[in-house]
Amino acid sequence: MKFISKRGSREKKPSRDNLPENDSFTGFEGAHDEGVFIQDNYTPQDNYVEDAYEPEPQYQPEPQPEYLQPESLSQIAEDLHYSAPPSTPTAEEIARSYAEDKTFYPDSSLSARQLEAIQNVIRPSEHVPGQIGFGSIPDSDDQSVEKLDEPSAAWRAVKIVFLVLFLIAGIGAGGYFGWTWWWTNHATFDYEVQPVVVLEGQSVIASDFLDSSYRAEGIVAEFHDFDIEPNVGLQFVQLKLTHGMRTVETSAPLYTLIPVEYVEHEAGEEGAMLRPIDFIANIEVAARVTFDIYFIEEPLPLDSYTTGDHVLHLALNSVPFEAVLRVVDTTPPIVIAEDRQIHVGEEIFPEDFIVEIYDSSPIHSISFSEPPNFYYRDVQLVQIAVEDIYGNVGFAVVNLTIVFNQTPPIISGVPEIIEAQIGTTIDFLYGVTAHDDLGRVLDVYVDIVDVDIHTEGVYIAYFRAVDSSGQTTQYEVEVHIHNFDPAELHQRVDEILERILNDGMSQEQQVVAIHNWVRQNLSRETSATETQSVLAGAYRALQNRRGDSLIYSAISSLMLTRAGVPNMLIERTADADTSHRWVLVNPDNLGWHHFDPFPTGLVLGNSTAMFTNAEAQEFARRIYANGGAADYFTFDEGAFPNVVQEESDDEDDDEDDD
Repeated sequence: MKFISKRGSREKKPSRDNLPENDSFTGFEGAHDEGVFIQDNYTPQDNYVEDAYEPEPQYQPEPQPEYLQPESLSQIAEDLHYSAPPSTPTAEEIARSYAEDKTFYPDSSLSARQLEAIQNVIRPSEHVPGQIGFGSIPDSDDQSVEKLDEPSAAWRAVKIVFLVLFLIAGIGAGGYFGWTWWWTNHATFDYEVQPVVVLEGQSVIASDFLDSSYRAEGIVAEFHDFDIEPNVGLQFVQLKLTHGMRTVETSAPLYTLIPVEYVEHEAGEEGAMLRPIDFIANIEVAARVTFDIYFIEEPLPLDSYTTGDHVLHLALNSVPFEAVLRVVDTTPPIVIAEDRQIHVGEEIFPEDFIVEIYDSSPIHSISFSEPPNFYYRDVQLVQIAVEDIYGNVGFAVVNLTIVFNQTPPIISGVPEIIEAQIGTTIDFLYGVTAHDDLGRVLDVYVDIVDVDIHTEGVYIAYFRAVDSSGQTTQYEVEVHIHNFDPAELHQRVDEILERILNDGMSQEQQVVAIHNWVRQNLSRETSATETQSVLAGAYRALQNRRGDSLIYSAISSLMLTRAGVPNMLIERTADADTSHRWVLVNPDNLGWHHFDPFPTGLVLGNSTAMFTNAEAQEFARRIYANGGAADYFTFDEGAFPNVVQEESDDEDDDEDDD
């Protein structure tokens, strides 16, 4: 087999017309000046060459030859690892045989398709008996020459099917994306807008107008003209809604409500419960719109609020705000007053007439509508005006009677004698009170100008009270300033009483015990002493353990007083020849009885601890008979409380039973 590829050879290229009948030809259609011929069962003896087809003469510059080196071809064949049956020429033999032609021009001698055929020959492929690449070498008995194989009809059908499917998929994808683009940019979309209710001064955003319960996802809302300022009442807001690249314009209602400055309620009045809508001034604007307004903290019943402003916390569509409940009082106070009586010249105030005032607010003032004449002796009509802090005025009319007072004041609690230690501060008004004949309290004044508390002695203090009519009451009280401490004297007497008395004794038994102690612990002293106060006489009795009737009566009175037995000092009448002092006692409210522990020279025993007037007269008779004074127990019965005249028959019977 020989490759003929020299350009311009006189040997004719084989053609279909001049090939033998049994020979087949396989070549590259469209090649005019070159070709590759492969003849099956070719032998050197059968070699023949026809004149190759000569194209029209046309001068073309011959390119510089570019030779393939055998080493390169061998390397290519080795890299391809081609293997073939022994009877088939190897790719290397074909390549070397072809390369022996020194006039090979790869750019002009062979067409691109022919070069590709050569490459397919030397490229490894599945072994098919009698076939190399696109060419085929028939068996030895097949003398035909076949041209290189072309794609089969089945393969072309498959390619067409794939092409049709590809076109269909492309058209579908294009339609889908085109439809999506058109839907995104030009188709309308579903949306719902809703009314918005806000308070004056509250800001809104465009998305508030979208109904979130109806396909609001992915929709962007904005105002047509920037942000808006809500106007009071109803207004329609222009909106621009965008979904992807689709945009629509619409409008939605905006209701702006005005909160009231305050809600007013009359104090003390019962009323219906507060409603949140009571705190909106123009609630009728949104009467047909659904919105949510409520108290954050429930208010109290209206009649529970006092006068003044009370802040309540509310919310409109979950936005909190504050409102004021103003509780006012426009009701005049109800005044209850009573008639009064005073003395001429006595001053009385409007408050003195008031019994009760009923009002829900604090009272600002109480006054006379016209001041009365306090020096006019008669009955006057007086009007009392009561004003609360809100200017509501209530009135009451009363009678004021002015009289002339002829009864002097009464002073109570003035002690008979005031006794204190030298240098001790004295509370002269302790327990002292005074009132006029109408029972009104008066001030008590004490005059102690002549009292020297730093010097031992007896002084006079004057207690005085004056009523509105000028009536005056005055008491003179002796003030004894001692050189001992009265408190220490009281302590000494209490210690004696603890020894001679016990809790189980009655007051009558205590009187007897005190009488016996004085009789047993003091001795009679015949010399008369100066007038002594109770404390001074008791102090002297404890110090000297002797004395006259003044000393005996003083220590007795102090001991009875500390024991809690009512008693008072009593003296013989001033016109008697001699003086004598003893004590009146009233134990257990048995009545006033005489008490005299002073020795008389008679053996009378305990009988002088508590005796009646009748017994006193009997004792006086016996004393006189024994050489004593004739008027021993004579006293001014009008100056002292009534003394028990004699024991009753019931008591005598009780003594007989004993």
